[in-house]
Amino acid sequence: MPKFSGLRRHRVTRFKIVVPAYNCERWLERCLDSIAAQTYREFDVCVIDDASTDINQRTIIETACRRHGWMFHFNDTNRGALANIVHGIQLLAPRDEDVIVTVDGDDWLYHEHALERLDDVYRSGDVYLTYGQFMVYPRGNVGFCRPIDARIIERGMLRQVRFRISHLRTFKYLLWRHIRDQDLRDGSGDYFRVAWDLAFMYPMMEMAGFHFRFVDDILYVYNKANPLSDKKLRRHEQLANEQLIRSKPPYAALIPGPSPKLSTATAATPFKYLGLTLWWHLRRVLRLAW
Repeated sequence: MPKFSGLRRHRVTRFKIVVPAYNCERWLERCLDSIAAQTYREFDVCVIDDASTDINQRTIIETACRRHGWMFHFNDTNRGALANIVHGIQLLAPRDEDVIVTVDGDDWLYHEHALERLDDVYRSGDVYLTYGQFMVYPRGNVGFCRPIDARIIERGMLRQVRFRISHLRTFKYLLWRHIRDQDLRDGSGDYFRVAWDLAFMYPMMEMAGFHFRFVDDILYVYNKANPLSDKKLRRHEQLANEQLIRSKPPYAALIPGPSPKLSTATAATPFKYLGLTLWWHLRRVLRLAW
């Protein structure tokens, strides 16, 4: 596998946002509005409806996308979120230095400065991937993302430890295009329908070497109110897929570079998350009162 010493530096980060959506019309407008409200404007969006049966979902998508000049696509058959992400990235035609962002159609960005914060991170150094942190809706508790100890990366043990690399997931297209397509597919040859985030985050984290960042600011809201959650409906398949993905050999580092002090980087204090949780609940109360 070829090594890359660094991409051509750009003053502006271009984000390519993919929104896979299936039967989530109850939350979809909030999702799309959270993207449209971003203060950082250098982004493109592709929304893919996965053959939803919700009556108004396709109207919501088409209306929002035409208003904002975004791309959209309607599937004839249900293909699953990962297949839609693959297709959405293809439709957005990114360059190697463009940053892919995935936002599920039943989730939303936490505030209007999320992309602005990510731009700061990507312009701060040789960063090729970011992850974490998120808030859980409707309870308002903080997610499970945490910094990765540098020793885990050095020893190639990422697939052997607890999964901590989740929302908000962003990565440069350079990493994405070096994932082997078969590693995104299950034993039947179809794209993983559950645990699919592990299928691409593990390879890209491994290829990024030490050129990733854990962003401890909450930038994403993960919606547990959706009854179609994989964890609720397909837990057995989820665990089986996770075991299969973890058993695959790790990727070689694509981006060379020395080891930074990852174990202490941007580690948030419990008091910070407590304050954010209280603010989350206050916002909900004010919204209801209004």
